[in-house]
Amino acid sequence: MFAVKCIKSNKYDSLRPKFQAAFDFLQNTDLKVLKQGSQIRLAEGVTAIIKETYLTEPREERKFEIHRKHFDIQYIVEGQEFIGTVFVEDLEQDGEYDEKEDIVFFKEPEQSGGLVLREGDMAVFSPEDAHKPGCFMDKQEAVRKIVIKIAVCDE
Repeated sequence: MFAVKCIKSNKYDSLRPKFQAAFDFLQNTDLKVLKQGSQIRLAEGVTAIIKETYLTEPREERKFEIHRKHFDIQYIVEGQEFIGTVFVEDLEQDGEYDEKEDIVFFKEPEQSGGLVLREGDMAVFSPEDAHKPGCFMDKQEAVRKIVIKIAVCDE
């Protein structure tokens, strides 16, 4: 999403090479032949997760999430999905932060936005961007996705 409010720039300064590794991978790899369920280390602090094909779900069955230690690049290989978006500061936490998985979920806000990703589209979510992936638009459909985790620098 790259919409970030009042960031501390030193938290993000050294990410440029990490993002370049991710974008080079997406641009120069035959993504449709990658083994589903696998993980590929692209660079120090950059990992591509080749998701298993899944079915999108109704928006009310999904939860907003953030990752405190990573940016998410979500790239659609096949299919399409709706991803809800909202700044984390507008949310109420729903459960404890899972440090091992670097994820925390949130209750549904009164208002949120969203975007549609189709084959070949990607979105970038910072730790301040809550997102609710895996939602269907009009009907349920199968999606193949690659999620690239990019470690955030220490403050």
